[in-house]
Amino acid sequence: MKRWKIILPVVILGVILFFVWQEQREKSMIRNVLESVSDIDSVIIKDGKTSKKILTLTNSEPVFSELVNIYDAPYHDLKWSERKLLKNDPAYEAEFLINDDVQYTMNIYKVEEDQISLIPNDFTAEVRSYSYSYSPDGDNTYIFARKEIHQLLGVNEGFKKLLNMIISK
Repeated sequence: MKRWKIILPVVILGVILFFVWQEQREKSMIRNVLESVSDIDSVIIKDGKTSKKILTLTNSEPVFSELVNIYDAPYHDLKWSERKLLKNDPAYEAEFLINDDVQYTMNIYKVEEDQISLIPNDFTAEVRSYSYSYSPDGDNTYIFARKEIHQLLGVNEGFKKLLNMIISK
């Protein structure tokens, strides 16, 4: 009986500390992105399955400034049931670099037809509408995510232009 009086509080404390650590890790990763946005000088797009380089963008490209701030539109923390959206390999991976050093990554997933219902609904904030998915050709649906912290990123104009550039290659 005395053993349980010690084990139970230790387990509860461990669970609490794990969730606090998880939240601090997520905040740290978002802070890293926000602090490095102005210094990003290139973005490399790779095939999600082969890691072959598909496209390289530099800060001289017109789409660049819209693309690097991945937290421009609101993000969505995925619920456990929504994490199925990220179970497959991404179609593409974007690496954001400063002097050839990767600062952060973003994954682009092609969503399977049976998983489209898992994507959070579009919403309007103030005078602007936001979406968590984009269908450039009307048939295929894509999402932009940070898999390591289970976040869907709101689609901004830079993401749309980037995906159109990738698909047209």
